Amino acid sequence: MPATARARLGLTIDMHARELEHDWRLALAARMALGPGDLVVRVGEGFGAFNDEIELCVGLAGTVAVVDPRDALDDCLEHDVRPVLVTVAAGGHESDALARARRTLLRWRPVVFTVADPEATLNAGSTLYEQQRILRSAGYVVRAVWRFGLRRPDTSIYADACHWIAAPCEHNEMLTRISSRILWSQLLPWQAVSSQSRAA
Repeated sequence: MPATARARLGLTIDMHARELEHDWRLALAARMALGPGDLVVRVGEGFGAFNDEIELCVGLAGTVAVVDPRDALDDCLEHDVRPVLVTVAAGGHESDALARARRTLLRWRPVVFTVADPEATLNAGSTLYEQQRILRSAGYVVRAVWRFGLRRPDTSIYADACHWIAAPCEHNEMLTRISSRILWSQLLPWQAVSSQSRAA
């Protein structure tokens, strides 16, 4: 993502480096959550190279819709359009974007990938605790992406910036599968590559 786009979204270069570091983990999770023909809604543009991976996952029959973070996702989607994945990278305004997507989250139950940057969120007048509260109140289990899988998110102002993956409570076994796959990819990288090539 160009520096001007990062500046417009309020992302720092440091956060962009962390995005790239976790990119393969998000890509792995997306491959497990998405299939050909699925609808993905991106709120904001802050996921960098991961955006290309999403387009590969949904294929030519799928759709990737981009929504401005200042617009309410609930108002942008048509009544019968079901997103499978919603990514939120709004330069610190993720809490606002998620609050304006509540009807969509409650009705369609998509998986949610979001940026969790305590500094940017605080500068936008919110907290990571509020971001997690919005997702949990909609019936989601929230986990942070880290080196060896997924873990409970740190919502303190001293937390490291990272990505969160949220799944509806009724599908929280997906988080366990994603976490296990990330762990195995770290411990046995050749195993992950061979299983991915068999899946493709």
